[in-house]
Amino acid sequence: MSKRTWLRTFIVFIFLFIVLALGIDAYVSRSVSDALYANVTTVPHRNTALLLGTNKYYRDGSLNKGFVYRVEAAALLFKKGKVDSILVSGTRNNKGANEVSAMAADLAAIGVPPGRLILDDGSLRTLHSITRCVRIYRKDSVILVSQHTHNERALYLARHAGLNAIAFDAKEDRGRKVFNWCYEKLARLKMLKDLIVM
Repeated sequence: MSKRTWLRTFIVFIFLFIVLALGIDAYVSRSVSDALYANVTTVPHRNTALLLGTNKYYRDGSLNKGFVYRVEAAALLFKKGKVDSILVSGTRNNKGANEVSAMAADLAAIGVPPGRLILDDGSLRTLHSITRCVRIYRKDSVILVSQHTHNERALYLARHAGLNAIAFDAKEDRGRKVFNWCYEKLARLKMLKDLIVM
């Protein structure tokens, strides 16, 4: 294969990849738009909030504002009487930091009674958080808590898992907005494999 032919093939592949990624992204966003809430006063009551985990600190040691905003959003749902308990779902990172214990500690620090927290530190990915919520913790109706684009993907996975879910959007970390947007486009492609596994 000549260099010119190889280059053309590569360009076509990249173009098709981008079209596929954007197509899946648009479909997922459109299909779950009716289940997303940004205003706590309009969120219907559910027994449980499923708080999706993330690390409290980035690798450089700086604070992950997305973590802070998720914890605050879950606490707000509880304090406003929108949920009765919070299932905190996540895992340990390769340095031993535990997403779940960090979130639980911060939730308790801002007024959520530890007795209302359910801790699941066995979920490596969003897929695991959803499936474990159904299969292990026997939840059938929850409010997902994360940032908007992550909530969209989580909602799509939840529907395929038979979980009756709505989502409450935590605030975005504006400094990471572009990175998170790009990450979600790739994550939604990987989600196709997740749906086969489910």
